[in-house]
Amino acid sequence: MMKHFSKITFAIGFLAMVALLTGCFSDDCDREITYIKPVPIYQSIDEIRVPVKVEEARIMDNPGKIYYYNDFIFINEIREGVHVIDNRDPRSPQKVAFINVPGNIDMAVKGNVMYVDNYIDLLALDISNPTNASLITRVENAFLDEEQETLDGKFLVGQRGEQVTEKVDCDLITDMDAFMARPDVILVVEDSSNPSVAGAVSSSDMTRALNGGGISGSMARFVTNKDVLYTIDNNSMHVFDISNASTPAPGNVVNIAQGIETIYPYNDHLFIGGNNGMYIYSNADPANPTFISEFQHVTACDPVVVEGDYAYVTIHDGTECWGWLNELHVVDISDITNPTLVHNRNMSNPHGLSVLNNTLYVCDGRAGLKVLDVQDPTNPIEIEEITDRSTYDVIAIPDSPLLLVVGEDGFFQYDRSDPSDIKLLSGITK
Repeated sequence: MMKHFSKITFAIGFLAMVALLTGCFSDDCDREITYIKPVPIYQSIDEIRVPVKVEEARIMDNPGKIYYYNDFIFINEIREGVHVIDNRDPRSPQKVAFINVPGNIDMAVKGNVMYVDNYIDLLALDISNPTNASLITRVENAFLDEEQETLDGKFLVGQRGEQVTEKVDCDLITDMDAFMARPDVILVVEDSSNPSVAGAVSSSDMTRALNGGGISGSMARFVTNKDVLYTIDNNSMHVFDISNASTPAPGNVVNIAQGIETIYPYNDHLFIGGNNGMYIYSNADPANPTFISEFQHVTACDPVVVEGDYAYVTIHDGTECWGWLNELHVVDISDITNPTLVHNRNMSNPHGLSVLNNTLYVCDGRAGLKVLDVQDPTNPIEIEEITDRSTYDVIAIPDSPLLLVVGEDGFFQYDRSDPSDIKLLSGITK
């Protein structure tokens, strides 16, 4: 009886000690993590379909897509509208107006008509006088998905980031990747157990973590080609007939793949960048694009530009891309049915890019702008870099020395007459 009691006493004592130690370890191992969580935004039809307003020029808070047309430059303010910049004197560009279009992400131009998205609608705007743009036509529900989420008759139109600080038991979060995979986590701002994960997050970081007449940048989701406007959403390409520019008519919707992001027309082909690869379509019949081939890569964000027999692709990491690589890929497309990787190199965080006359310009995020000689595309040679500002997208203007760059700090123009020694002409900061 005594021996039995002793065993029980020992067992209880042992369990108590384990519980005490476990509690101590748990207390010592609490992690305080600050992260950005997505908060859905719902709007009614009346809130979406508000009149287009032209306002006084404003600061660029979250600059996004860039578009060049004649002597004007249009820069998207993410989900708010379009900045209008008079660029008749590239050494002194002037912000002259702001076109207020709620929900706007993309734009393209044919003649004097600009096409913009207004959440679920496509708008055609008269920009014959860009400082006094006006609505011509609204194509209702142009981008309305049959599975579009709704709440009390309102449509899900986006997300905003909300900063949250949470204590998490280390035993429950041994893997940061697993934590990042939670649907309520967009971006980790700070982790008390890892001081290297820290720092302020800009509003542009937060916003981007959530989601024919001119020249668009490589990050474009809207492009015009002859009498057709192509737009892409997360998995489909929408085709609009714009033979009458003022009245875009919806046409085919081409299902491509989950996670498509950018579109780039070149000759009779469309090059579509996505999370899992580059997709090549023929637009020999512009109203009916047809699939030709695909170049696959690891999961990552993926804009693409093309010159001659080569496509240049950047892939970058980020929670919106579910990837971890930051690289430049050069793809041989001389056999359009069999695109083949011929070169890749590590980058810091590459985004938009532009290629012209065997010179490749790559926006490498906070590492700046990289300029590469690609006379031999299989062996690009870096000839210049600008490291004093973050870059997002770039356009090298044909038949002009102008290089247009947009990033977190604003909009900048360079003289690229000598690509190995490009010179700053002007800038419009936030």
